Amino acid sequence: MTEALAILLDAVRDIGRLQSVQELLDWDQQVCMPPKGVHARAEQAGLVAGLVHERLTSPRMGDALAALTAPTGDPVADTNVRETRRAYERAVKVPGDLVRELARTSSLAHEAWERARRESDFPTFAPFLERLVDLRRRVAECIGYVGEPYDALLDEYEPGMSTAQVAELFAALRRGLVPLVQAIAEANKRPDASILRRHYPIDAQRELVLEISRAMGFDFEAGRMDVSTHPFTSGACPGDVRLTTRYDDQFLPSALFGAMHEVGHGLYQQGL
Repeated sequence: MTEALAILLDAVRDIGRLQSVQELLDWDQQVCMPPKGVHARAEQAGLVAGLVHERLTSPRMGDALAALTAPTGDPVADTNVRETRRAYERAVKVPGDLVRELARTSSLAHEAWERARRESDFPTFAPFLERLVDLRRRVAECIGYVGEPYDALLDEYEPGMSTAQVAELFAALRRGLVPLVQAIAEANKRPDASILRRHYPIDAQRELVLEISRAMGFDFEAGRMDVSTHPFTSGACPGDVRLTTRYDDQFLPSALFGAMHEVGHGLYQQGL
């Protein structure tokens, strides 16, 4: 292993550890943090996001990447170099202050969204949504794009994808799905779905969800399941994967299907 590769991998490990701290802060906020802790949590989120950005865009990282221009012969190492270079080239275009402000605002916005959802009060959340859109637009402008501003943001999650390609994909799905939905709506045969909407005690639902999650292969010695406003999966590491679902005592699919969906993510993160 070359010195440059050793430096890069060491930095990537530290960045991963900081990102796992981000995951735990976010999980805690969504699962059990008291609402009045949100302002302190927003500052914590901004601080850690800034540290991740500083590590990723450091001159040491840049020098290591500059020295790693030729394939190493190890496909795992080459993948690490390629993906780190991609992340680095995006990150160096975005100011650290913007990264920190986006993390802070996201934390504040989530608490406002939960309150607005609970009280059916969209105006409570609207200013935060406007602020988040503005910050994301600024990120897109920093990164640059050829077509739509969202291309710069979409590329972070689906490399090489564009909004035009997504539009084509959805158009093809629409051509098949719209007639199918219409045919189902007009069908004379109606299934009895009453089994889904009856009283299901939440304690019994919880036992069923846990049993099915185990049957699917989720390792509860390397993970846990809790309750949140919207189900999600958070993985600090393969040995600590957090899942959530939500319960409705009059609608079984809410918890059951939500949990099954998140277990799918959790199995991937546990490496199973």
